[in-house]
Amino acid sequence: MLHELSFRTKVILVMVIVLLLFGLCSIFSPMFVLATFYFDSGNIVLSPVSENYTFMMLAFSALLMGLGLLTWRKTKGTIAGFGLTVVLFCAFYYASTIGYFAIHQDYVLTVSVFGQQELMWEEMDMIDYTFENGYAGTYTFIKGVEEIVIMETGQFSHGVSSAIRNIAQMHGILIERNEIK
Repeated sequence: MLHELSFRTKVILVMVIVLLLFGLCSIFSPMFVLATFYFDSGNIVLSPVSENYTFMMLAFSALLMGLGLLTWRKTKGTIAGFGLTVVLFCAFYYASTIGYFAIHQDYVLTVSVFGQQELMWEEMDMIDYTFENGYAGTYTFIKGVEEIVIMETGQFSHGVSSAIRNIAQMHGILIERNEIK
């Protein structure tokens, strides 16, 4: 029966399937990549940064634009445009797997498409924890003028907060808790 459908209808069906896959990929892909390639037993918390999800949305948007281009008209130009959007999809999807942050027993690290920032616990001057009652808080790890800001995610638990406090106390780092009212 599928061979009786027009080319345009087949492409629209593929677009619907891509939309359904986007939902699954956006939830599981960043966590799978982190757990597979960046796992270290010394990590206290390991989580993707929010820009990963932005890049993933851009990747699937580029793919959907390319498929939409194919439904418009099937010429050499539109096929080349579709090829370009597939390349964009691959580039953006790869970029969505790069960024993460890790709070390790020895350091705090953030990695993004634009660079990497790492602070060793021994070098830190202060940790600023800002929170609002009922909402996720933000940790700011400070060394002189360098700062690493990490927002709490679903990966954080009471055990993570106490582990950060214990490591900070071990290294003599001042922890400031600021509640926003």
